[in-house]
Amino acid sequence: MEWFSKLFEVDKLPFKVVFLTTVISGLVAFSPLTWLSSLQLDGFKNEYGVFIGITFLASSGLTLTNIVIYVFRLIRGEYQKMQWKAGLTHKLETLDHSEQAILREFYIQGKYTIEIPVNNPSVVGLMNKGIVVLAGKYGEHSLSGMLFPCAIIEDARNRLTNKILGLPDGTPSEEDMNRIKESRPAFTRDIERRDWLRDFRLH
Repeated sequence: MEWFSKLFEVDKLPFKVVFLTTVISGLVAFSPLTWLSSLQLDGFKNEYGVFIGITFLASSGLTLTNIVIYVFRLIRGEYQKMQWKAGLTHKLETLDHSEQAILREFYIQGKYTIEIPVNNPSVVGLMNKGIVVLAGKYGEHSLSGMLFPCAIIEDARNRLTNKILGLPDGTPSEEDMNRIKESRPAFTRDIERRDWLRDFRLH
């Protein structure tokens, strides 16, 4: 009865195989006898016509099912993406001070990608919100945790404003500069100290 159990696994076949089976069985089933005779397939159709018909119906059914599932997943994916984008602005506007400080680092350092500790609770929060993502596969141990290159996703970066980042509009005053400097994440000092030691050793 092994063949019987295999029958119910036919939906696991790759879509290309199922589609090709549909095309071939359909051509054999519906082509004129003169055309089949030139391909030496007229005898095959006469002998196995029932199985060709069953194969065509089964494979075309699977093909149609796969297409419907693909379209459904595509529509669902686009809908989820629209929902996520709709909620992104709200997520950015409700950042806590620690999350704001981490996002400011990208602008303070003037880089699209910076090293940050991915085990930091605020970094984890930004990643869970889909605002910050890993930009590299290789990390490095540090006093602040595991450092990985990370980047702000483009959709979030395009929506960031001075207000969202906790920055003043216009030219910042000396008081603003001191406030921003003092509110930088603690891990930035560890990273700057590491970079300074590396430069010192090289010289």
